[in-house]
Amino acid sequence: MQVDSHILIMNGNEPLLRARARLLREAGYSVTEAMTGQDGLRQAQAVSPDLILLDIVLPDLPGSEVYRRLKASPTLSSPFVILTSSIITDADIQEMALEIGADGGIAHPVAERGLLARIGLFMRLLQAERRLRDERAIHERQLQERITALEVSEERLRGIITQSHDGIVFLDHDGAITVWNRAMATITGLPSEEVIGRPLWDVQYQVMCEEHQRPEMHAMLQAQIVAVLQGDDAPWLHRPSLQEIQCADGERRHIRSTIFPITTSQGRILASISQDVTNEHQAEQRLREQEERFRFLAENSHDVIWTLDADGHFTYISPSVYTLLGYTPQEGLQLSLNDIFTPASLHIVHTAMAGALADIAAGKRDIQNTPYQLEQPRKDGTTVWTESMVRRVFADDGSLQCFLGVTRDISDRKRAEDALRESEELHRSLISASPDNVTATDVRGVITFASPRSVAQYGYDSQDDVLGRSAFELIAPEDRERAAANLQHTLQDGIIRNCIYTLVRKDGTRFIGELNAAVVYDAQGDAKGFVATTRDITERVRMERALQESEMMYRMLFENMAQGVICHDAEGRVIAANPAAEQILGVTFEQMRGTTSMDPQWRTIHEGGSEYPGELHPIVRARKTGMAFHDDVMGVYHQQKGDYIWINTHAIPVFHPDEERPYQVYAIFEDITDRRNTEFMLRRSRNELRHLARRLATTQETERQHLARELHDQIGQNIAALGVLLSAINEVVIHALPDHAADRLAAAMRLTGEIAESVRRVMLDLRPPVLDDYGLLAALQWMGRQLQQQAGITIDVQGIGNIERLPADIETALFRITQEALTNVLKHAQASTVFLTLQMHDDVVNVTVADDGVGFASSRAPADASRLTGWGLINMQERTRSIGGTLKIDSRQGQGTRVTVMLPRRCDVHHDSHRR
Repeated sequence: MQVDSHILIMNGNEPLLRARARLLREAGYSVTEAMTGQDGLRQAQAVSPDLILLDIVLPDLPGSEVYRRLKASPTLSSPFVILTSSIITDADIQEMALEIGADGGIAHPVAERGLLARIGLFMRLLQAERRLRDERAIHERQLQERITALEVSEERLRGIITQSHDGIVFLDHDGAITVWNRAMATITGLPSEEVIGRPLWDVQYQVMCEEHQRPEMHAMLQAQIVAVLQGDDAPWLHRPSLQEIQCADGERRHIRSTIFPITTSQGRILASISQDVTNEHQAEQRLREQEERFRFLAENSHDVIWTLDADGHFTYISPSVYTLLGYTPQEGLQLSLNDIFTPASLHIVHTAMAGALADIAAGKRDIQNTPYQLEQPRKDGTTVWTESMVRRVFADDGSLQCFLGVTRDISDRKRAEDALRESEELHRSLISASPDNVTATDVRGVITFASPRSVAQYGYDSQDDVLGRSAFELIAPEDRERAAANLQHTLQDGIIRNCIYTLVRKDGTRFIGELNAAVVYDAQGDAKGFVATTRDITERVRMERALQESEMMYRMLFENMAQGVICHDAEGRVIAANPAAEQILGVTFEQMRGTTSMDPQWRTIHEGGSEYPGELHPIVRARKTGMAFHDDVMGVYHQQKGDYIWINTHAIPVFHPDEERPYQVYAIFEDITDRRNTEFMLRRSRNELRHLARRLATTQETERQHLARELHDQIGQNIAALGVLLSAINEVVIHALPDHAADRLAAAMRLTGEIAESVRRVMLDLRPPVLDDYGLLAALQWMGRQLQQQAGITIDVQGIGNIERLPADIETALFRITQEALTNVLKHAQASTVFLTLQMHDDVVNVTVADDGVGFASSRAPADASRLTGWGLINMQERTRSIGGTLKIDSRQGQGTRVTVMLPRRCDVHHDSHRR
């Protein structure tokens, strides 16, 4: 009983009203009294009671009319309502309660203890109901948050399609092309304006090689696409296919395309993703040669490869142990851990092994490998620093088979680390003496270091005057919002360059500064602050503005383009380059002057990592063919960064009048390195979202199981004890009681049994034990029998194939999806028969729910179908995605509905295999 539980008593019998109110107050409840129906309705609006004791006979209104008005009020529909009466029997009052929809009935007179016990039971049921309602509200709010996040992701995806380097095509429901992105136009040579609105099979036939163009091929392409759009499956869906096409310019290319269906509110559409893989054949040959070289290197590795059993005995050591420690492999197998580690390192090894064995005992297997730096004695008495990466190897039965490790000599690295520390100290000294303004802040932007030059630049007297201030105080108010946004971009990208702000000195004067900033990470890889360099560019800006006013429009565009621009003469030599090109490529124009696109300094590569032959460079092709080439993506080695950057290049030839050969070729390119990184972050975000969905489903099932146990352990046991007590009383006093008292005692015993049965049904609905004990098929059969008894329709449950236990979370997800589908059938389908099938094959698990009900038009699925099932369909979709499956809904008006969940068996390995 909760101290804040509030009870409203409506009874026209004043003595009985006062007596019951006093009894309930002494039991710890808050009580409000009303002697008429009208007064009771007003009191209910004022106090919002948890439970109402409503007498069926009131001076002004019948109890049934008061109940109707209570339930008609939006604010009074949730309290439990118990009918009471002093003029009819307990059985009659219970029947009346069932007829009008009340939560129970109590006939007077009734013993005070019995009344308190029954009210306590109703209160506990009310609290359980509220916990379930609160849990549902939380889950619905979390689901709405996920939906909002998905909408944001869809908007980002729309931008990615436009900028994608893969060719992306979308068809409408009639097979006409609606999306033909720039990459697809580049691959085929067909611009989007020529293909948008045309049937896909016409365009496929147009780019088909001449020797394959036959009328029957055109008809076959059309038939295949139309059939899939109408809902048929095809073996080529979702599977990459390789084909040779003939582009608009006659060039032949190999492309790899994947076509997949998308179900929309209007029906089915198709989408395809294509990649130009013309160069893959050459790349594959080079890859095989590289694999041979790598295999030779692996077999002759200088790293020591070893295995260790769970008792700490070596079972294998590679020959390179002789180079590392001076022992032969045979000698190494005889050594113990005490022999090959110094005491401090031995303690690290023992601790790591103990932790690993504890993790294995706790069922943790997918533990991230951790490198260990250890000091090891050599045979000659010297020591060497090593780094070991250790992996756990498990036998088929799940037991630990051995530890597999790779050890390498890191003595040089240790010396380098010492040198690095000395270098950092040197860098600090150089920063302090640097003519540029150098500042460091924490992740909130609070200044933790300022170079002498920086202190003087901002007009402060000493470094102490600057430390502890927010860096935003040094930025003009109108630029602070942009600076805060750039800080977040820097956290995401790791670095930001050439940010121009209006900066404020201590005395309030302003100057224009250019800021470059980078994130500083701690040893764990977490951002701990920023380091920034700022220089006063006020004079430079003034001169640039004066120069821009005197230059021609061409120079304005050339110098200020965000993209890099390099101009080549008729022989392909660089004669001009804009600042963006210098910045992107990391070289000055003077270093580029006179070079060509085939110069080895560029070290150009394809996206796959293979070399980019100079003769295929778009500049060379544009110069030779006089044609423009767009969207060539290549990697260029950035000498200052010591790494490759990725650029998207356009080659534009320029002609003299009446000449066919270009006299100049402009290369316009942009740095897309950050965009590639963003695409990687987006893929990781989707994986995290799917992981969150799995966690939410697991949490929900855990709460259901916990609530079922509470019902069993608390309410169930109390009801059972009440039944035993009533039976004992019945046996003792049955012959001494008058008939009406005996009837009431028998009614109380029947009511106790009904309550026990209701609690049992609630427990089974929350978490059926058969799912944990016997698996998915048995649980589906049990659920079919229960619903068949309740609804009076035929539910046929079958298992096809080799039915085996699946991981617990997958079984739970499939059970809940099926439960939601069957609930929708009972609510909306008006079906007489339902077929529920569980199929298990080597590579796929299918669960199908098919009914012979009214169905709905296919043009309304699935968007309008969500109106039929509400949150249920969304729950089914989210649960299916969380386990890596696919949800498919097929329906025809008047022909029933089929819901299918398809789950690849390979998804099992991504889930916890623990059985409850």
